[in-house]
Parts: sequence; C-alpha cells; structure tokens
Amino acid sequence: MAHAQSLEQSLRDCVALLTERVESVRPLPSAPDHAVVSGLELVGEARRMLDALGAELAGQMSRRSDGSADNPLARRLGEKSASIAVAHLAELEPAEARDWCIAGDATVPCSSLYGEGLPDRYPVVAAQLRDGALSPAKARLVIAAIDEVCHRATFDQLRELEALLVEHSHHLGRRDFERVCRQVIDHFDPDGAEPREDALRAQSGIQIIRGRDGFVTWIVKMHPEAAGFLSTAIDARTAPRRQPRFEPSPGPERDPFEDTRTLAQRRLDALVSIARQSLAHDHGRLGGTSVTMNVTVALEALITGLGVAQIDGIDEPISAATARRLACDARIIPIVLGGP
Repeated sequence: MAHAQSLEQSLRDCVALLTERVESVRPLPSAPDHAVVSGLELVGEARRMLDALGAELAGQMSRRSDGSADNPLARRLGEKSASIAVAHLAELEPAEARDWCIAGDATVPCSSLYGEGLPDRYPVVAAQLRDGALSPAKARLVIAAIDEVCHRATFDQLRELEALLVEHSHHLGRRDFERVCRQVIDHFDPDGAEPREDALRAQSGIQIIRGRDGFVTWIVKMHPEAAGFLSTAIDARTAPRRQPRFEPSPGPERDPFEDTRTLAQRRLDALVSIARQSLAHDHGRLGGTSVTMNVTVALEALITGLGVAQIDGIDEPISAATARRLACDARIIPIVLGGP
C-alpha cells in the first residue's frame, strides 16, 4: 500500500513539475528560430518518454484485465477491455490506446510459477521503449512482425530480425516502417500474401450515403489492385498540367488561372473526369445498354440559366447554370408537361 501511494505521489509530482517547466518557457512568439526547432525535438523526446511510461502502465492494465485475472481491473472500471479503459483514463484515441496496451503487455517483465524472473520476450523493443527511443506504435509493429514469423525462424534469426527492425524504425516514418514490417513477413511466408489479398477483396466495396445536407458521401474500401488502378488514374489527372476543373466560371475579380482548390477537391474533379470520359466512350457495348446520366431541367431554366435541375438518383438539386454546362455535350429529349 505504501509503495502504491509512493508511486502515485511520484507521478503527481512529475506532472506538477512538467506543468511548471512548460509554463516557464512561455511566451513562445519571441523565441528565435533555432529555439523553436530544438524545442520541437525536445518535446518529441519528452513525449516518447511519457509514451513509454504510459505503455508500461497500460501493460499493467492489460495484465490485470485479461481472462486469467480473478476480478479484471477494466471490468471493475465499467469498461469492456483494457484498451478502452486506457483510452478513457488517458484521453487517447482508441488506436493509440491499443498501441500502448500491446507494447506494454509484450514488454512487461515475466516471472515463472516459482517467482523467478524470465528473459524478456522482446529485449531490444523493451529496452528501446523504456529509453523513449521507440514509440509504442512502432513497437507494436515490430512485435506483430516477430509474432507472425516466429514459427518459421530460429531463435537467433528472431533476435537479429528484432534488432534490425528496431534500427530501421529510427529512420522511417510509421507508414514506411509498416510497409517494411509487411515485407519481412512476406519474406518468411511468401504464400501468405494471396490469402490476405483474398480477404481484402472480400471486404472491399463502396458505401453510398445521401445526407440531408445535400452531400453524397462515398466510403470506399479498396483492395490493393483496385487502389493501384484508381490512384494511378487520379494521380495522372492531378498532375500540374493535367488538372480538370468542374466549378463555376471565375468572376470579374478572380484570376481565371488561379487554382484555389484543395488536394481533396482536385482528386474529386479527377474522379469525375474519369467517369465522364468513360461514359463518353460507352455506347452500350459494355453493359448491353447505353450508360446515361439523366438530368431533368425546365426549358425556361435551361434557356435563362436561372432555377434548378435534378440529376436522377441524386436528392440534392443542381443549379440551372450547371445543367446548361452539362447540356453542352448531352442529348436533349424534350418532354411536354401540362400542355398539348
């Protein structure tokens, strides 16, 4: 009990001291450039140390909340799992809390049934994590890679692989490092890529959500092959000299050559360009019937450019000006309503 109170008080003192030190470096606007640069590096170092401590605590939470515990700690706190409890207590995103729990649980010192200390399962990861040199997120990637190949490699190979991955983690961003870990797994298990690809294909698809605010949201989950085709096509159309634009004509005070679109907007315009090009070249040979986007607009609105039009299947109307632009390369079918 005394040790628990001492630990809690030490942590409180640490937080209080950190708060005091943070306040002492303000105000920041008057700091020179080199102080800003070194300050960011030092804050990153401090954060890694705090992440390391958080991972150790999360590891304890995970150990005391698993199925072997008599009275799981997370359940006593009213949470379903250790990672959810950690996310709530430390105010973390679920993914970050999961990183803390996995890294912490895998590097918690183990003991035998007789109370004797056992070697660390991941000694390099544990040492680097405790020193703040390795983030919990990258530690989780190393641990996952080692666990994936442990049945196909010798003990010495696993130790060499662990050291090599940790070394590479210092020079790569998380995304690139995740790719390296995947390549390591594929190297030890080249036949495993195809089942993973089949699983990704089975989970791929598009959800279309029509919101009341007029937006149509597409949630796209693509397997690698589909992502490769679509990403390449969009990248080709978002190159500086090949950027399609679908927006109203610039006003008198606006430079017609200035592109103020965000990257997301440029990508959407590129995707629309791909669809328009496909429709323009499909005369019914692909699906058996002519592929058409139907736009309904009143004759007066089409002539004057004032009013609205409706795209079939889309709840939100479009302006008559947009309908006029679409009509430039469309086939118009007159329909008389309410008259002879």
